[in-house]
Amino acid sequence: MFSNLSGTASQKKYLKIFEVFLHEKKYDEAAIKEKLRQKGIVSLTNWGSDKNYLYLQILESLRLQHKDAYAKTRARFHLDTSNILYKKGLYRASLSECSKAKKLVEKYNIISMMPDILLQERILKSYLGPPFSISELEDVIQQFNASLTDLDQFNKYDYLYRSAISSLYTKGKARTEEDYQHLKQIEEKLQQLSINNNKGIHSQIRFHQTRAAIFYMKNEPTKEYLEINRIIRLIEEDLDFKEESQFEYITFLSHSLRLSKTIDPSSYPDKLESFLNTPKNLKRDKKKTEARVFSMGYSTHLVKLLDEGNYEEGLSFKPKITQTLKKYKELISTSIHINFEYKFAYLHFGNGELTQALKHVNTILNEYSPNDRTDVYSFARILSLVIHYELGNYSLISYYLKSVVNYLKKVSRLSPYEHAILTTIKLLPRIREEKERKDLLLGKKEEILNFFKNNPDEKHLIVFFDFITWIDSKLENKSFKDTKTGINKTI
Repeated sequence: MFSNLSGTASQKKYLKIFEVFLHEKKYDEAAIKEKLRQKGIVSLTNWGSDKNYLYLQILESLRLQHKDAYAKTRARFHLDTSNILYKKGLYRASLSECSKAKKLVEKYNIISMMPDILLQERILKSYLGPPFSISELEDVIQQFNASLTDLDQFNKYDYLYRSAISSLYTKGKARTEEDYQHLKQIEEKLQQLSINNNKGIHSQIRFHQTRAAIFYMKNEPTKEYLEINRIIRLIEEDLDFKEESQFEYITFLSHSLRLSKTIDPSSYPDKLESFLNTPKNLKRDKKKTEARVFSMGYSTHLVKLLDEGNYEEGLSFKPKITQTLKKYKELISTSIHINFEYKFAYLHFGNGELTQALKHVNTILNEYSPNDRTDVYSFARILSLVIHYELGNYSLISYYLKSVVNYLKKVSRLSPYEHAILTTIKLLPRIREEKERKDLLLGKKEEILNFFKNNPDEKHLIVFFDFITWIDSKLENKSFKDTKTGINKTI
C-alpha cells in the first residue's frame, strides 16, 4: 500500500526484494538472490544499496503508519511539517502546524520537545508580524527558560535514578557498609535537589522511582511499596499523561501488585482483579496491553500460590494461561513463555505430579535457549535432577550431574545455594544408613540457612525452588506439599 502511493508497486525493484524477504524463515543470501533472479531481477550488482534502500522504505512506511499512535509522534509530525512549510516560505501554514505541536506537547507533558517548538514559534512570529515588544519578548524568553528548567530538573533526577539502577545491576542489593554509604549519598543528593524545587510530573516520577530503587536495595519493601503507590497516584491524577504513558503505568501497577502480596495482603485480591481489568480502561494498543497485563498479573499470582503451597489452585489457571499464551504468542517475549513453563513444572512438582513436572522441564531444556532466561534455564536443569531423584532414576543423576555443574559454573550461577542442592542430590542415593541420611540433610539445611543469613539478598533463590521445605519433607517423611502448607518458615 505504501509503495502504491508513488506509482505502480509491481514495477518496483525494492518491493520485489521485500516480497522475497517476507517469506524467508532465515537469512540465506544465495537462496534469496536466486529467487530474485527467478522473478526477473538479474541485476544485483548494487545489492548492498538495494537492501539499504528497502530498509529506509520500510522505516518510512512504519513512520507514516504510526504517526498518530502517540502524542509525541503526532507532535513530531506537526513540527516536521512546520519546518517543511517554513522552508517553502509558507509561514502562516507553518505556524499553524507549530501551534498544533505545541498544544499536544503542553497537554501530554512532552518536555523534551518544548524548546524546539518555542524556537520555531519565535522565528515564525517574527516573519508574520511586527517585531516583538519588550514585554512580549520577555514572555517568550521566560517560556523558553521555563522549558529548559524543566528539562534540566528532569536530567538531574534522572542522573540520580540511573546511578541507583547502575548500582543495582552491578552489585545487586546492598551488602557492605560501602554499598549503604553509596545509597545514602544518592538519597542526600535527591533530598537536596528536591528542596524548594517545583517539580514537573516527569521529575516527580523520577524522584519517587529513585527512592523506590534505593529502598529495594536496602531491603525495605514497605517503603518501596509507598513510593511505587505515590507514582501511581501521580499518573492517575493526570489522565492525558496516563494515556500517553500507559505501558509505564502498567509496569508500576505490577510492581505495586507484587509488593502487596507481603506488605498489604488484604488488598491483594482487589489489586489483582483491578490490574487484570486495566486494559478495559485504556484507549490504545489493546492487544499489546492485554498481553502485557496478562503475563505480569498471572506471573505474580502464580508466584504467590507457589509460595503458599496452593499448587492445585495454581494448576487450575494452567489451561487459561496456556490458551492465552498461544493467543498472544507474538506479543509475549520468549523469556515470559519460558518463565510460565517453569512455573507449571514447579506447580506439578509441588502437587506430586512428577511426570508432568518433568515434561515441562524438558520443554524448557529442549525448546528454549539458555539465553532466553539464564536463571530459569539453570534452575530447570537443577529441578530435573531433583525430579529424577524423586522418581528413583539414580543412574540418570550421576550421568547428568557433571554437565549441570559445568554449565552453572560457565554461566556463573553456582552459588552456595545451588551447590548445596546438587551435592545433596549427588550424595543421597549412595547413603544406606538412616542416621547418615538425616545428618546430611540437617547439615545442608544449616548450611543454607547460614548462607541466607549472611547473604540476605540471595533469599530470592527460594522462589525458584524451596530446597529447605524439600529437606524438611525428607526429614519428616511427608510430601513436599504437606510440608510446605504445614510449616510457616522464616528464613
